[in-house]
Amino acid sequence: MRYNARWTRENLENCIKDSKTYKEIIQKLGLKVGASSYNTLKTYLSKYNIIFINDYTKKIWEKENISVLILNSMNPDLSNIDFSN
Repeated sequence: MRYNARWTRENLENCIKDSKTYKEIIQKLGLKVGASSYNTLKTYLSKYNIIFINDYTKKIWEKENISVLILNSMNPDLSNIDFSN
């Protein structure tokens, strides 16, 4: 398997930091937006156990008022995410 520096954990975390969508992450990684990029991104997020919560998911969770329940059950470290945007 070929090593690619853009798929390191540190690089992914930096790209995710201010991103609101998967598309933004892919663009920050310098990739073409397409199905294979989304699939590869999700593969690496899973590999590194990184949870990315996009705007669409936040809106649904806000509407259903279940964000705190889900986040606390998935990972207690994520309970400090601000959903007030």
